[in-house]
Amino acid sequence: MAWENVIAALGAALGLPDFHLDGEGGARLLFDGAMPVDLILDGESLVLGASPGRIPAYAREETLAALLAENRPDGDLDGAVFSLDRDGEGVTLSRRLVEGEEGELGETLSRFVETLALWRTRLDNGDDA
Repeated sequence: MAWENVIAALGAALGLPDFHLDGEGGARLLFDGAMPVDLILDGESLVLGASPGRIPAYAREETLAALLAENRPDGDLDGAVFSLDRDGEGVTLSRRLVEGEEGELGETLSRFVETLALWRTRLDNGDDA
């Protein structure tokens, strides 16, 4: 099934019958009124992307260490990875879904949003654990 159809089905399941990828292959969902998640078509893949926040200056080293630890294969990100924006202060969480994972979008998106919420809280509080 093409990602466009998967996105349309997701929209319908969420009660958003007009939800679809725009002309550039992107769409955005807002969770809990404050957590935007971008869905971006990238060739044969769909990428979920969001920003959980910025690295607190007073806990920079500890936070960077925690983010790197989560990026390990045995981390708790369910295939997602952290990266830093160009200024090195903003954190991005992303998860790529490849061909064959179309049926897993709903569950993967749910886990992605849970991870996003957890790390928003951690970054807001300067909690590295």
